[in-house]
Amino acid sequence: GSLDKLRVLMLGSNYLTGTVPAGFGELNRLKLLDLEFNFLSGRLSPQQLCPAGNVLQAAYLRANNFTGSLNMTACRRLEIADIQENGFVGPLPVGQQNRQLKVLRARLNGFSGTISLRIWELPQLMLFDVTNNSLSGSLPQRVAPSVFLTSLSLGSNNLSGRVPAGITQSTQLSKLDLSDNFMLTGTLPDMMWMQGLQELSISNTLISGTIPQSLAQLPYLESVDMHNTLMTCCRSWQEAQAPQPPLLPAFLAFDESNQVSPASQMLGRDPLLNAYMNTGQNML
Repeated sequence: GSLDKLRVLMLGSNYLTGTVPAGFGELNRLKLLDLEFNFLSGRLSPQQLCPAGNVLQAAYLRANNFTGSLNMTACRRLEIADIQENGFVGPLPVGQQNRQLKVLRARLNGFSGTISLRIWELPQLMLFDVTNNSLSGSLPQRVAPSVFLTSLSLGSNNLSGRVPAGITQSTQLSKLDLSDNFMLTGTLPDMMWMQGLQELSISNTLISGTIPQSLAQLPYLESVDMHNTLMTCCRSWQEAQAPQPPLLPAFLAFDESNQVSPASQMLGRDPLLNAYMNTGQNML
């Protein structure tokens, strides 16, 4: 029979193999498509996922063996795209047309090229995860991410250039991962506005400068990983050459009399950061 009125199709976590039938393009009333955790392979065309007049809002394609390029820009109502752990290549599959997009999970693929400024400006974006791809180029310096952005994961790519100051103006951001981008440079901008930040990772980058004092003002910070960067102990070369240069910023310096760090009072206002902080392999 006809399935042209089908709204929800959930086939996840089975043992499905083969390719997605071309007839998927006839399901133009489909709002939710779940194919995750199968063994599906081959390419997905725009006509299959986003036929004319489509109303697709959520696509779960995680953990299959899909390959080739992917284009979802015709899915104008798309809110969730979970396409991680496949073999997709080429540019990222979303763009300025996806103004309803809230979640993009695209880690562990082979996406390449730059991250378009138009993607940064998507007004509803809440979660953006492109970890472990081959994305390159610099991050836009005048970027102003969505006010709803809570998680930004750009780790393990080939990104370069300076860390945009606009990223640290995202008051709702709880996770910021820039790690394993070996050509990412510059200093950490002032982070005092990132009051929701819980996790920060800049390890294995060329980010330099001193550890920002503003970290001490973030009430929910739990994890900081900045090992193997160019972070230093001091604000100037003269300070570093002093007879007794400071080894850590004041809010991390320990009181020898009672082994209590000011961070235990300032960081988190309850010492959440005691959970994890890695500053190894630096220039402290």
